[in-house]
Amino acid sequence: MELSEIGNRIRSERRRKGLTQARLAEMAGLSRATLNGLEKGTVRELGFHKLDAVLGILGLELAPTRARKRTGPSTILMKRMAQRYIWWRPPEAPVEDPRRVIAQVMDVGTYEDIQELARAGAVASVLSRVGAVLDSGDPGSIAAVRSGRAAVQDEGSQLVALAVAGAKVSTGSAHEKWLDLCAGPGGKAALLATLGAKQGATLFANEISEHRTELVRQTLDAALDSGIEIMIGTSDGREIGEDEPGTFDRVLVDAPCTGLGALRRRPEARWRRTPADLVELSSLQRALLVSAIEATKPGGVIGYATCSPHLAETRFVVSDVAKKRQDVEIVDARDLFRGADGRPVENLGEGPFVQLWPHVHGTDAMFFSLLRKRA
Repeated sequence: MELSEIGNRIRSERRRKGLTQARLAEMAGLSRATLNGLEKGTVRELGFHKLDAVLGILGLELAPTRARKRTGPSTILMKRMAQRYIWWRPPEAPVEDPRRVIAQVMDVGTYEDIQELARAGAVASVLSRVGAVLDSGDPGSIAAVRSGRAAVQDEGSQLVALAVAGAKVSTGSAHEKWLDLCAGPGGKAALLATLGAKQGATLFANEISEHRTELVRQTLDAALDSGIEIMIGTSDGREIGEDEPGTFDRVLVDAPCTGLGALRRRPEARWRRTPADLVELSSLQRALLVSAIEATKPGGVIGYATCSPHLAETRFVVSDVAKKRQDVEIVDARDLFRGADGRPVENLGEGPFVQLWPHVHGTDAMFFSLLRKRA
């Protein structure tokens, strides 16, 4: 394959998706000149991660013509790469679904609560201190699940909520306010509400529509019935930063995304998504993160999470937003991810971001980044 073929394909896909050179370059973290050279086939060297970014946004992928190990963001000679790679086409074979049921304790998360689930046939999670695993059977047969004190939720989602609750803040608040900006359907919000109550904090759970707000309210019924104070509302998350600036000590942005990190449980989702979805979603994700930062008190933290490992939805979003602001910094989130025994979860990546993987951690491919608003 010639360099010109790579460039022509990239230019063709970019135009088909209605992207300008400037917009694609911004999304991929490239200069416009570099992207222009890539499209013309004149770029001699390029970081593999940058090429992957461009191809990923456009829904393209290259496969080696013979076995070759690709190692991180190393610089590649484009001409040699072109000789060794062809365009990759996805196989038609279905994706396997190694499903297992996770029961997440929603009220207190104490040893006694986990034991209640264990007596019902579940096994205490190794990864999450508030979780238990039911390998087979109906989780609805467990009394705690029927009453709403526990629910089915992936361990990766539990770890995200625990990370937000466990991060250090320096806002000086006697009673913290926490915000779940995109709370539906309410699983993380339920855990945040109970963790917050133990720390003397109040959770504000927000959704964009009345229908989704009602789903959150139903999920939080058990917590509300137990006397935990939770504020549930309907608002466009992109506007909360302007409407309530500097209000919250901790904010979780569980951003709408492609959901590619959950293909092991929902393999049919790959047929419902197209590369064009990334353009709209990445714009929404940036707007939500900006709003969350605006809504956070100086000294507070913002957790950004997606159930997708795609660079265009994860580190590119966070890095792009952070580099344009002087009031926020990205901090290493890896130490906040600890197993049920309190020891750090391994193989989370090089930091400061956290990336969970199905084949490594047995969870959805959750991404998490922690930002701190400068005091």
